[in-house]
Amino acid sequence: MSLSPGGYTKNFRKRKQDCRSHELEHKKTVPYNVEMKDCKIVVFDIETTGLAKTDEIVQIAAACGDKSFDTYIVPKKNMSEAASGVTGIQIVKNEMLVNKKAVITVTPREGFISFLHFLKFMEKPCILVAHNGNSFDIPRILELAKSVNLMKEFMMFVKGACDSLHLFKCILIDRKKEKLSFKQSDLAIKYLDKHDVKNAHNALNDVLVSQKLLNKICKDKTILVENTKSIEFILSSKARLQKTKECKQSLLNLKLSNQMKGKIAKAGINKAILQEAFKTGGLAGLTILLGENVNNKPRVTTNKKIIKSIHDYLAEPNETSKLPVTS
Repeated sequence: MSLSPGGYTKNFRKRKQDCRSHELEHKKTVPYNVEMKDCKIVVFDIETTGLAKTDEIVQIAAACGDKSFDTYIVPKKNMSEAASGVTGIQIVKNEMLVNKKAVITVTPREGFISFLHFLKFMEKPCILVAHNGNSFDIPRILELAKSVNLMKEFMMFVKGACDSLHLFKCILIDRKKEKLSFKQSDLAIKYLDKHDVKNAHNALNDVLVSQKLLNKICKDKTILVENTKSIEFILSSKARLQKTKECKQSLLNLKLSNQMKGKIAKAGINKAILQEAFKTGGLAGLTILLGENVNNKPRVTTNKKIIKSIHDYLAEPNETSKLPVTS
């Protein structure tokens, strides 16, 4: 399929997408009031144009029981050489090839809507499981949901997400103690039969292997549920991390260790808040701000040397000129 569809095709696709999106929103069959322990377990995997956070998803695959899903998504940019070497996915003359065979591709929105329809077919909310999901698959699938404006619909069908890498480390305690590999390919060699192990780095093959590993290693669903994070928690954690990053960025010039700057930032305190406390109360204001008792612990620190260092920095002439003006 061409990577650059004509105007008629684009318009047709958009009408089709709008229709399917409307169906997702207004013909709900998935109940909201389902506990995690009663959710369906859906193993999923993605392949991307590269390993950077900005790289695009080119394949989504999933499986639940004997049902499976697989779709290829046309990217806006080409595959990196490294990603092509690992996945076998190439873009050649406006066609996507997988192991040198042409495959049908869809737009990101079409692919994601198809994925949602697969999840809807489960008739219960799902827990998505991916190996190394916390670092790779889960943030990227959430970013795709956001980019195609379907996060609300995604959260209708997905209750939480679990990283099977972390889950297996909780279960296989001796393997962790011995510092053995938890790569999916190594786990498959150890715990699965040879005929169960398929080519790695194709999303559908990885999903089927991951599903077999999950069934073999995690026989108690309770443990999986205990290691599942709700989508709401994941999204709020992402927002908190972004706020912490922004706060820490504003503290770069403070003469403090990176660890202390990080601690101040995690408390939600940026330079502007420090400046306001300094302006209104000087050393005492900073002491109250940083040392306030929160759950029987200082919000940040009660160390007089650290607080004095912040005070002295904010008292420098070039900093006092930047203090906020109050009416």
